[in-house]
Amino acid sequence: MGKLVHQHRLAVVVDQYCYSSCANYVFTAGARRTIAEGAVVVWHGNSSQKNLREFDQCGRTVSSFDNIPMPPEEVAARRADTGRARAQVADLEFFRDIGVDDYIARVGQEPRFFGDFTLSVVDMARFGVTGVEAPPGYGSAEFCREINHERPYPNLYCVAVTDQMLAYERTRRVKGEICQSDGTLRIRTETATAPI
Repeated sequence: MGKLVHQHRLAVVVDQYCYSSCANYVFTAGARRTIAEGAVVVWHGNSSQKNLREFDQCGRTVSSFDNIPMPPEEVAARRADTGRARAQVADLEFFRDIGVDDYIARVGQEPRFFGDFTLSVVDMARFGVTGVEAPPGYGSAEFCREINHERPYPNLYCVAVTDQMLAYERTRRVKGEICQSDGTLRIRTETATAPI
């Protein structure tokens, strides 16, 4: 759907919730993006999120976000899913094609995990999601306090993107990651040496 929104240069108007895949692929792909008063765009990860990378690369079956084990049926389904790598590549290609950094869908997860999150208009622009029309204060801490108070929403967090967060992701992409003994990933610190 996001490809069609992008190809046809469609405007996206969020009048209530744009959650998960809607945020990742429809909202980001819009030619114009409008968030109505009281509406919210909510991200909570994508196919490249850290706990999925840890499963794929390290075999970890306990989420490093919240220490909750994956249900056995999810582990079995993920192990049987031979198309995961293709889906991750397609995900990255989609974001590249629309000119948006896919880290927008994960910035509220790593390096620190917040859970469901939204961003201010200024922070969305840091990832290439520009020209967003939203009410004043959208994505501020006060906005999240009001949304969480007014609606039975499970702790929406308004993430303020920092230079350190962006540096974390740049470093991760450049240096890569390695599995630690507990199955979690950490950014490489050593420099790879060529064999003699």
